[in-house]
Amino acid sequence: MLTRIALRATLSASFLLIFNAFFFVLGGRQHGTPVWLSYGFVHFSYVALLAAPHLVPISRNSALFGLTTGAVASAYFVIEFIVGSVFILASPERYEAPLLTQSLLAGLFVVFFAWTAVVNDRTRAAEEDNRIDTDYLKRAMSEVGSIVPNIHDKEARRKVESVFDAIASSPVKSHHSLSALEAGILTAIGTMRELAGSSNWQEVMSQSDALLRMISERQRQLKLLN
Repeated sequence: MLTRIALRATLSASFLLIFNAFFFVLGGRQHGTPVWLSYGFVHFSYVALLAAPHLVPISRNSALFGLTTGAVASAYFVIEFIVGSVFILASPERYEAPLLTQSLLAGLFVVFFAWTAVVNDRTRAAEEDNRIDTDYLKRAMSEVGSIVPNIHDKEARRKVESVFDAIASSPVKSHHSLSALEAGILTAIGTMRELAGSSNWQEVMSQSDALLRMISERQRQLKLLN
């Protein structure tokens, strides 16, 4: 672990070490304001490149989000490095052109990076909502499906199968206001499992009817919300 951290730190610092070596060995320490401005902007662009991966929302698509934010930071670093190097080598007397040009580049980077971060965050939120919706249906179908093979009464079995079919045909999309109802459905399925385990077929059928009403109510409320 420590070796990996040390390796990453070495790789991260390598550019700064090489850049500064060339800057000070070839150019010395005496520079005008335009050169120091360019020196600072180049360092800022590199720090932004290193920081970009750590500003990615945690998600199953984190790698994809990292590519988009990383692409923005990489493009800014490459452009700034070229522009900054030109100003350092040219060493103009006035600072206005280096300052305005590189401030514009930095500003564009911030805008594009922020926009990419917002899009990534919205995508992550939508992904999380979809995962929650899908988890409810998967869990409900799995639990009811596991009950069916243990029911030996034909009429009770048909009732439980109708519950499974009702859940399978339910809308995947949910709403936060239905969380209590969906939790109640899952609890009722657990109760039905216990009843099936004790071979209380009459109560299993009664519980199936209650579940069908709850599932129907969920669908009704979803239609109203949409």
